[in-house]
Amino acid sequence: MDNLTTERTPLIIAAEINMITTQTKKILLASAIEIGRRLQEAKDLVKQGE
Repeated sequence: MDNLTTERTPLIIAAEINMITTQTKKILLASAIEIGRRLQEAKDLVKQGE
């Protein structure tokens, strides 16, 4: 059985880090939007000042 391995280079690792960073930013933005929606929903259910 051949043991095929891909050599991990600094460029590959940097690309993976950049991909993870991009994914994290997208998740953060989507989460912030969902939090805002829920806050607006809660605000609509309560009288002013409560």
